[in-house]
Amino acid sequence: MNAEALIAVTPKELFIGGRWHEAASGAIFAVENPATATLLAEVAEAGLTDAWAALASAHDAFPAWRSMPPWARADILRRAYSAMTASTEALALLMTLETGRPLTESRAEVAEVVPSVVELRGGGPGVISWRSRA
Repeated sequence: MNAEALIAVTPKELFIGGRWHEAASGAIFAVENPATATLLAEVAEAGLTDAWAALASAHDAFPAWRSMPPWARADILRRAYSAMTASTEALALLMTLETGRPLTESRAEVAEVVPSVVELRGGGPGVISWRSRA
């Protein structure tokens, strides 16, 4: 996918409570490519109200997450990991456009960061099986 197409399909809103939202204040800010000084997009600018809404949403969701069996939580994180792995090139391109750094450096950072999702679930693949236990 080229840069213009990727930017066109990338959400510009805030993801809070499982939905995309404009900033509560309506504020937006310009994201420019520092290497070219070209405008990439205008995106929602989160403020304190948005931060509190995100915190409240996470707080409200925690009891259901806590009561979920460990294998089910691991399966959710496995799917997130798979989605990020499948999107490695798109994530790297967005990072390059936003930061102006070489694409090879962005690819390396994505390759380093995405596996941390596995660590977030409590260890390596041997700790909790990736298989669903429906």
